[in-house]
Amino acid sequence: MEDKVNFAEPLCIKAEQLGRTSFKLAKLQLIDKSAEMGAAFMVSALLVGFIILFVFSSTIALALYMGELLGKNYFGFLVVAGIGLLVTAVLLLLRTPMRQSFTNTIIMKLLNEQQWPK
Repeated sequence: MEDKVNFAEPLCIKAEQLGRTSFKLAKLQLIDKSAEMGAAFMVSALLVGFIILFVFSSTIALALYMGELLGKNYFGFLVVAGIGLLVTAVLLLLRTPMRQSFTNTIIMKLLNEQQWPK
């Protein structure tokens, strides 16, 4: 009977060690994924910030140029505002497919099925 107890005890110790190691591995994988997602978010936020700055500056320049061509500055700003309204309407129509695409990309990244561009 004592042989059975001695046989089961190392097995329980190994199972406990396996559980602890598996938990540590899962924790490290979660940290890795969080770091990757955070870094991707920060890079994307930086790029979006510079794109917004570029678009804002270009929009003002275009509005002033259009205003000069049309004779009144406010006409140029109205034309550019109309273009902005048109782009906004298109984005509103496409928001569901865009949201689905972003969701699929994030899920694929979390499951390591596809690497994001570096």
